[in-house]
Amino acid sequence: MACVAGLRTAGGNTLKNKRIMKTISVKAVKRDEYGKKAAKAVRREGMVPCVLSGNGESVSFSVDPREIKALIYTPNSYIVEFDFDGKKEQAVLREAQFHPIREQILHLDFYRIAEGKPVSIAIPVRLTGNAEGVKVGGKLTLSARKLVVSALVENLPDELVVDVTELECGTVICRRLLAQRVSCGEAMISESAAVSRFFSANYVKAPSLTVAVSEIGEVDADEIVHLTPNPRGMLLTLLFSKLRTFWLRLTASRPQGRFEKPRTEAPEEEASDTPEDAETKANIAKIVQEVLAQQAAEKAACANDANEADDFELQRMVSTFKLLRSKGYTLRILPGTPEENAPVFDFAAESIRPAA
Repeated sequence: MACVAGLRTAGGNTLKNKRIMKTISVKAVKRDEYGKKAAKAVRREGMVPCVLSGNGESVSFSVDPREIKALIYTPNSYIVEFDFDGKKEQAVLREAQFHPIREQILHLDFYRIAEGKPVSIAIPVRLTGNAEGVKVGGKLTLSARKLVVSALVENLPDELVVDVTELECGTVICRRLLAQRVSCGEAMISESAAVSRFFSANYVKAPSLTVAVSEIGEVDADEIVHLTPNPRGMLLTLLFSKLRTFWLRLTASRPQGRFEKPRTEAPEEEASDTPEDAETKANIAKIVQEVLAQQAAEKAACANDANEADDFELQRMVSTFKLLRSKGYTLRILPGTPEENAPVFDFAAESIRPAA
């Protein structure tokens, strides 16, 4: 299986950007009235209320919905050029609001493009080539159909083309990776990767890698952070924190009062704990020991899960048992060799009898 959602291909080639982003010209009519009533009046006239903001200036206007259909109902991204009575301004679409039932366009928000300043816009991703992993039976999955790109308007591409010809089966390409368990052949991450339980891969390339238990053949990372194999849950963490705070309050020495005179003589020996305090401390110590024992058991279970995940024969037996059970059969283990347990064909009776 191959998953593509990032900025690089399996062979390390960057995205290919050939075409500059297209521009759509829209005629705009400025509005002098603001508020909900004015917006409703614009919609009754068959127009769509819009707002153009950016560079410390905001302009309210309306447009014909027929002119913006190519901008809204398309997977592509465009630069919009508005014509305000001869004055032209470029902008990008930031938000579109629709009616929940009729799917009518209610309002559009645009952001003004300033000369010499970068602009952020979502650009569609298009895959090209026949991946090597697909040829051997893998499935190619595109998890991010658009990526946010920040650049000058003259450098914005029309689309991001990813060549997946060299993408092999079991390769993961993404921008950020955040999961509990990951098992793949190669992982190419452009920003950061964090796996809280188990990470198995032959090759991992990422600027920052955070992992607990891992079996990685080769790592190319600038920073590697190792987590505790068995992180505590939220409830257990809060309970342990409360017990620790209560324990410190009982065992810590009592501070001197605000208006208490300082001692000039040698302090006397502190009185021994009362039976009630001793019993309370014993109960707290018992609870803390139980919590630590539970953590050790969960840690051992986590290690066993990691070992079972690598046992191919065990996984094969479990899969066989599940398949037979779904078909109405059962799996029985018999002592002896396969030859001894093989059924015997009786030629005289023309029947098959089980082994002795």
